[in-house]
Amino acid sequence: MKRILFTIFAMCAVGVVSQAQVTELPDGFTSGKTVWMVHAGAGFNGVSTDGIETGTNLWVRAMLSEPYNWSCDNEYKRKFGMNFSVAFTRNFGKSPVYWGMELGIGKRGFKQESSFEYFDISSSSYDIIAIGQTSNLLAEYVQFTPINIGYRYLINDKMALDAHAGVFTSYDYWGHYTTDSKVYIDMDSYSPIGELSTSQAYWDVQGMDGYRKFDTGIIGGIGFWYGHFHIECGYQYGFVSVFKGDDGYHCNSWQAKLGYAF
Repeated sequence: MKRILFTIFAMCAVGVVSQAQVTELPDGFTSGKTVWMVHAGAGFNGVSTDGIETGTNLWVRAMLSEPYNWSCDNEYKRKFGMNFSVAFTRNFGKSPVYWGMELGIGKRGFKQESSFEYFDISSSSYDIIAIGQTSNLLAEYVQFTPINIGYRYLINDKMALDAHAGVFTSYDYWGHYTTDSKVYIDMDSYSPIGELSTSQAYWDVQGMDGYRKFDTGIIGGIGFWYGHFHIECGYQYGFVSVFKGDDGYHCNSWQAKLGYAF
């Protein structure tokens, strides 16, 4: 991934040097010719808010069979990942509306920090049990956007605004899911909570039961062109839940990209 990103930035640098005096927009923006481009950038990846509610319900169902006093907290954080893609666009004649396709690689994932605590008034063996768990998902995927529909507004012959939306499908070719859990028990209300046990688990997503490596969803973005150079902010949302039997974990990503058109 790092080598690919270095290559794309090097190509952009060559383009800057070779076309330092050429700041006009690509001919294809108005002539209907195919415009090829490359993008490289960063994604801030997470899961839908449904995952928070789902995670809370799982913890409660797993730990509570009677009405105890309890508290449960789930926090989901985003994970940083790079992305790279090659794409083409083609206007419908001389119309500012265009269609295109895109093929790229990137990362998806999330970090989950959960804590659960309950006070059992019916048991004399302990008073409080507290459980903490941190989970991390990080996967690399190849992604194909078979259709992308957009609109370019030409400010002048050097600058343009761009907005587009489409659908994508992706496949995770590498990744891992890890959990780190700790259990504490307070045997006496006059003593501090002490650590009872810790556990760690690691799964390769390629062989992980219940993990879905395929995803499909919607993608969109808005951007600004200056000559052959492009900067874009985008968002994508997957319709397929990461885990089978649990519809709360839909991956999404806020993305920032730099691009160059040939």
